[in-house]
Amino acid sequence: MKKVFQLVLVLSLAIGLVGCLKLTKNQKGNQNSNLNVYDQVQPGEVAVIESNIIVTKPLSNETIAGGFEVSGRANVFENTVFYRLKDAWEKVIADGFTTISIGTNGWGAYSAKLEFDLPSSAVGWLEVYSKNAKDGHEENLIRLPLRFKESKKPIVKVYFNNTEGDPGMKDCSKVYPIEREVGYANTLLVSAIGELLIGPREDDKNNGFVSQIPTEGVKVQKLEVKDGVAYIDFNQALQQGVAGSCRVIAIRSQITETLKQFEEVKDVKISIDGKTEEILQP
Repeated sequence: MKKVFQLVLVLSLAIGLVGCLKLTKNQKGNQNSNLNVYDQVQPGEVAVIESNIIVTKPLSNETIAGGFEVSGRANVFENTVFYRLKDAWEKVIADGFTTISIGTNGWGAYSAKLEFDLPSSAVGWLEVYSKNAKDGHEENLIRLPLRFKESKKPIVKVYFNNTEGDPGMKDCSKVYPIEREVGYANTLLVSAIGELLIGPREDDKNNGFVSQIPTEGVKVQKLEVKDGVAYIDFNQALQQGVAGSCRVIAIRSQITETLKQFEEVKDVKISIDGKTEEILQP
């Protein structure tokens, strides 16, 4: 499925806790074009919808901790119910499956305990689903928003040159990561680029980290990930006063490696005012 994410630097965290998000067949979270998503429960309600799976625990928007119970009733292929827990950025932090105890007319009860490590977001999603008997694609997906009792702030990596790791910068493309704790207000890609533009802090500089990106006026005008490629567009300030092939290579490497830390990004295309040719020239 094609993943397309439109991001801007001030994009707020895209998760509404007023019920279950309505997904169409090609939206994020639905990995199969034949998958119907049943997610119209209201906050605090049991997920009893026109599906072969019913979720009675947890309730929509319930606050959960490790070891919480996932339970309900189902009438599904091979009596097997699958479940997964995601953070706000759709990263799977726990998953598993359980079998149902057969009752009348094929329906039966299921129950499982779900343990998970401390998540990097305050909210997330529980998805409960079955698999098709013919080709194994997901179906009967129930998607519930949940709140985590405890969470930690997410960590992103930003990449800079380092005079201790590469004295004299013999390899201008070689960059080294620094971990930064970020908030929940933006997506992780946006937060990572924001931290990259901030540059090394004083303690980072004391450890040899240096940035080749200009320190003033650089703005991201567009950031889009499409088919595994991150397209990032800057204003002219990115190349203002930039000279020398080594610095140009380093700037490209800093941006590229910072974005490629995310699994959805396989390649990076940099542009300035929409142009990819004749930019960042030595």
